[in-house]
Amino acid sequence: MLKRLERIANDTAGRLAGLFPSDLPAALAAAGCDPIETESVWVQEKESGAKTAFCVLQKNGRASLAAEADADTEELRAFLCASGAREVQAAVGLLTALGMPAQTRCDLMRLEMQIPPEAETAFITDGLDKIYDLLVTADGTPAAADEKNAWIARNARGIFGGKTLLTAALADSGEPVACAAADLFGDYAFLRDVASAQNFRNRGLARACVCTLCEPLRERNKQVFLLAAESTAGFYRKCGFIKTDTVGPGNIKS
Repeated sequence: MLKRLERIANDTAGRLAGLFPSDLPAALAAAGCDPIETESVWVQEKESGAKTAFCVLQKNGRASLAAEADADTEELRAFLCASGAREVQAAVGLLTALGMPAQTRCDLMRLEMQIPPEAETAFITDGLDKIYDLLVTADGTPAAADEKNAWIARNARGIFGGKTLLTAALADSGEPVACAAADLFGDYAFLRDVASAQNFRNRGLARACVCTLCEPLRERNKQVFLLAAESTAGFYRKCGFIKTDTVGPGNIKS
């Protein structure tokens, strides 16, 4: 039976990930849980009270799902189809069981070996607008002003709440030319937003940002993990990460 959590708090992501310890797909599903951006959280449990799955519904129409082998996939599928969400992110095996095959696939990777940074970087607490501009420029995808404001607000909350770390490599002018960020929850840290400016690539700056970021996370005994497209998996292997699973978004069809 699926039950809705009555309250989404700052520690909800950590508590969700703790339902299935050492399960990175579950940690990934929990990573996006946020009191402001999450619509609702649902937990599936047996009559005995044992938890078998959880689903995070976001206000942007996306869902993330984690489930144990004995979860009721029929109930989960029916719930997702009625939820109004457009797509669900989960491990490829779970998507197949739900009849919602992955549209694309990404490698779920965890940090196996700490690699020393080979370039100077700094931890960032302000100037987030410049970091966002770097990400957009590096990606080549135009972004609306409201998306920028939402990204800055989310990361500012995380940084000053002790839930987000952000590193950057700076040019002589002081402008950021490479960056990496991580969100901390429970026993985990989710690495994201890794980029470098076009004119500063192939200098090891993005890798230095990642490696610098991972140092304090390992010291805190966090399991550091990330999602990597096929084109970037090799880069992260050089940063000390290994593949543990395959995940993707699946279309939800009512």
